[in-house]
Amino acid sequence: MNRNILIAIVLLSMGAGLAASAQATNAGAALDWNSFQAIAQKNIFDPTRSGRVSRTSIRPRAVAVRTFTFRGTIDDTALFTGEGTPRKGYVKQGDLINGFKVMQITLHYVKLAEPNGNILVLKTDDTMRREEDGPWSKSDQPAPAGIVTTETKADEATASSSPGPAGESDILRKLRLKREQEEK
Repeated sequence: MNRNILIAIVLLSMGAGLAASAQATNAGAALDWNSFQAIAQKNIFDPTRSGRVSRTSIRPRAVAVRTFTFRGTIDDTALFTGEGTPRKGYVKQGDLINGFKVMQITLHYVKLAEPNGNILVLKTDDTMRREEDGPWSKSDQPAPAGIVTTETKADEATASSSPGPAGESDILRKLRLKREQEEK
């Protein structure tokens, strides 16, 4: 019996040594973000997931386009709309608009002098166009639609709405008309 106990002790001690050496080889390296990156990239259950997008893609910047349009004349003044025009849009002979000097105003056209001295003739509804900080050039595209101001809208509303009470002030009339337009 002593012999059996001795064999059992030897076997147990050998088994414990083998188990200890097996644990040392199975320990593995510490886990870091690179270990889980594939799971994060390929997560098919993510509701915000989309196709792969390269992070180095360059999106083109929109080109800034500036325009101004000759709309017509009233007496000795010319009406312009667009960027760089005076607040009311009216200019007289000798005034500057976007670097152009107004040389002559007639019933159907206006002559502008470029900063370099060239003379340019704009007919009614002709548009000048400029991309970024490039040179101004006459545009082949049709002129943008006319600008509608709040006064124009109020005048149209006055013509199409019911008359208000007698002695109604301008402010109350405008507020009433605005409310009527919102209710339509």
